[in-house]
Amino acid sequence: MAAANDPKLGAVPGQNAPSLIVPGLATFGGGVNGPSAYHYGWTSIQAYDDAFLTKGIHFLKVGFAFERMRSNILALSSPSGFFRFNTIQDFQNALPNEFDAGIPGTTSPRNLRQNLFGGYVQDDIHFRPYLTFNVGLRYEMTTVPTEVNGKLSTLLNLTDAQPHLGDPYFSNPTKTNFEPRIGFAWDPFHTGTTSIRGAFGLFDNLPLPYEFELLSSLAAPFFELGAVTGLHSTPGIFPGGAFPLISASPTALRQTYVQPNPSRDYVMQWNLNLERQIVRDLTVTVGYVGNRGIHQPFRSDDVNSVIPTLTPQGLVWPNSATSTKLNPNVGQIAALFWTGHSYYDGLQTQVVKRMSHGFQSQSSFTYSKTIDDGSATLAGDPFGNSISGLFFFNEASRRGPADFNVGKNFVQNLIWTVPPAKSLHGPLGWAANGWEVGGIFQAQSGLPFTPLIGGDPLGTKDTAPYDVPDRNFSGSGCDSPTKVVYLGPGQARYINPSCFSVPSPLTRLGNVTRNSLTGPSLEDLDFSLFKNNRVPRISENFNVQFRAEFFNILNFTNFAPPAGGKTLYPATGGTTPVNGAGLVASTSTASRQIQFALKVSW
Repeated sequence: MAAANDPKLGAVPGQNAPSLIVPGLATFGGGVNGPSAYHYGWTSIQAYDDAFLTKGIHFLKVGFAFERMRSNILALSSPSGFFRFNTIQDFQNALPNEFDAGIPGTTSPRNLRQNLFGGYVQDDIHFRPYLTFNVGLRYEMTTVPTEVNGKLSTLLNLTDAQPHLGDPYFSNPTKTNFEPRIGFAWDPFHTGTTSIRGAFGLFDNLPLPYEFELLSSLAAPFFELGAVTGLHSTPGIFPGGAFPLISASPTALRQTYVQPNPSRDYVMQWNLNLERQIVRDLTVTVGYVGNRGIHQPFRSDDVNSVIPTLTPQGLVWPNSATSTKLNPNVGQIAALFWTGHSYYDGLQTQVVKRMSHGFQSQSSFTYSKTIDDGSATLAGDPFGNSISGLFFFNEASRRGPADFNVGKNFVQNLIWTVPPAKSLHGPLGWAANGWEVGGIFQAQSGLPFTPLIGGDPLGTKDTAPYDVPDRNFSGSGCDSPTKVVYLGPGQARYINPSCFSVPSPLTRLGNVTRNSLTGPSLEDLDFSLFKNNRVPRISENFNVQFRAEFFNILNFTNFAPPAGGKTLYPATGGTTPVNGAGLVASTSTASRQIQFALKVSW
């Protein structure tokens, strides 16, 4: 513990030990106060009003909305810095490839301000008692975010040597945000037991403050956060020799790029479902839901990299130590574009048994797929399976299942109020009556992820390098390269590294596509047992309820997708996987947990 609070081990003057990122080893988070910390303050001032008018077959609704948003953030990013190594051997030889750190004394708050205006009109038209149409139009726009002290900085072009400071942050794409909506509900048999419903609508994704909090907080000249790469051939850099390379070079400082002329960001959504009451208190619903996102945010933590050439074999980077990054005048460029696209299709089913005879049940199953070319908005890696530096210049290399895609999801819940034993009285009646039993079972497929090669084998020279291996199908069991295999006490492997290989040449992007592997599936059963003890002598509603709750009662082992284990090979290539390749190191749910409680209500 003393070493964690010893500035003699620091890389930044006055700070403690830096973070360390080494392929095949667990990430070291740094010494005391070393990891990044972000302090947020949020205020939302809102005003709404709605009016309704019924006339004949029409039910009209109109309304407006206003919101004043105040977002304050103080970002303490990499105060102790972090080193990234290409291989374990480089770490053992104290040869990092990259160092990132904030310059002490340059931190200051960002106080973003923005207004939202909205209005709508909707008409519910009851053509017949069994047929209703909904037609509406909504308008919703926002102002471009401002900062109270003018501390906004963005490159107008990715190759600019100096950023644009102050307002406007970007041109406003929301001025024509008219959103038509239409829907219907139809009882084809006029019996009240069958309903067919459908709808289509256009929904705008507004550029709101959360998208710009980190971008505005970490951009020079208002905050100096620097990075240097390509250090692995320079002895003596680790740990104290790297910081002067940042503090003495303005070309190492982080800049921000916000697309200056974004297109309108919107989603088209549609659905069609059939609901049928099979018998009394039992309803079945089957539906299709789809949407398509247009000009959605695409966020990368660093787009200032060496640009490759597109060849018949794929993307190939220049194999030269003299290759230059896109903008050699600056360091890291964190970027936000509105160039993303997404697609969702889902089949949704539900069976509901409403409460009768003390029993209630609901079953739901969703079979769906979400495809996009980047799932990030706030930062490049918002999910544990995200890649923070997807290539902005090649959409095909980014396309795949969304980071949050879960293809199959089944949920079953039950509630049973045990019938009272009215013939029993006294202590025996008290023990036998007042019981409730409940349970929730969930089963779902795993989250997608991408196998990686560690370090910077492509030579992108940015602060968020990544590469993927080639897929092999000839190895034993490689038709399905993912399977939980227990290797010994406390150790399990999920990816078979022999089903992948290092690309040749090493500077070619591998053929494995983004999120092409699926993580371990999940099963969970939660169970509850309640005993109600009503005390009518005190009041009619007075109840002392004993609660016993069992989470993951069957103690399913649900592994999380590999974290460090998804890095299979080192940046130097070869045929030997890195230490820990393919291993899973954590679970996505806890082991069996039991809790008891008393709840008193009156």
